[in-house]
Amino acid sequence: EAVEAGGLAPSSSSSSSCLSNEDTNDVIVATSNGYLTQFDKRSGKVLLQWRGHTSPINKVLKQNNQVIATSVDRSISLWNIRSSSPVASVTLSHRYTGLPR
Repeated sequence: EAVEAGGLAPSSSSSSSCLSNEDTNDVIVATSNGYLTQFDKRSGKVLLQWRGHTSPINKVLKQNNQVIATSVDRSISLWNIRSSSPVASVTLSHRYTGLPR
């Protein structure tokens, strides 16, 4: 089961959301500037960082080696975190507020 936390503020210019699975050794952090960062929970080191969206990210969901992120720009993107490559992206005609729990 994924654990989600929001409202973290690492700096005055951006905020972030964090996603961690108890059964994995990584944490995915999504920021209001559109970046996704994968950290190793044990060492705290950055494993991967990429620009996921051009607008703030609303929600993040991780399944195996894929990350789904939604953004205020009305897009939903699917990423392969092994390569930080986009697998698919869809832009909706209406505002989408997030992923179901």
